[in-house]
Amino acid sequence: MNKNITLKKNCILLFALNICVLLSLILFKIYFSKLGYSIILINFMFAVNVVVLIFGIIFNLVLLKNPNKYDEKKSMIWMLVLFIIYLLVNTIVVVIINKPLNDNYKKTADKLALYCDTYICDRYETIREVGIRDFIIYKTYLDYNGVQNDIEIHTKYDFNGVISVKSTIYSQNEMFSEKLIKDQVVAYYNNFNVMIDESLIKEAFDSRFKDSIKKDNLDYKVNEIYEDGELVKLKTIITLNLK
Repeated sequence: MNKNITLKKNCILLFALNICVLLSLILFKIYFSKLGYSIILINFMFAVNVVVLIFGIIFNLVLLKNPNKYDEKKSMIWMLVLFIIYLLVNTIVVVIINKPLNDNYKKTADKLALYCDTYICDRYETIREVGIRDFIIYKTYLDYNGVQNDIEIHTKYDFNGVISVKSTIYSQNEMFSEKLIKDQVVAYYNNFNVMIDESLIKEAFDSRFKDSIKKDNLDYKVNEIYEDGELVKLKTIITLNLK
């Protein structure tokens, strides 16, 4: 004998609210990601919202199985109240929490933009990664024979400040000069109170087929770049680790 299932208003309302939670948790993540909010905060709230959705689905199944277990009107009121709290937490509370984090990011970003101006870079961009941001500087310089070479500097930072600085300086094989390479980046590294040692750049060149040269929190490495089996350039990488 078939047993009829009676859908009460509180069960139907909760089902509709669960759909709203499902859609909103996705939209909140997309929206706050586009605004550049902290990735850690966004992912944390997404996980919390998934847990809320799971509890909502479980309670929906309880109401479906035992429609008379809870007072219909009271349960509907509580559902609406909890849903309003859910929306407030995902809007106002998230904005409040993100503000000091975003302010710290902005302070570092403004400082790095100023470094770029004094360094006279050609252009820069910022790429957001999980929990950190990558401030990338692009610049060119002329070799001793007048050939233009590229410089790319990655400055990674979180809401506490700069984590690392990694510069890549390209040069022609026959025009390699540790002094010229040092001169191209020393002004930028001075912003972090470190000095580039050209003798270590030379040592990294001589040891380019071995490990990098390390001293304190600086790492020097020289790599060869080949095209169609022919050596075309050298790539000097200087990495400063601050954390």
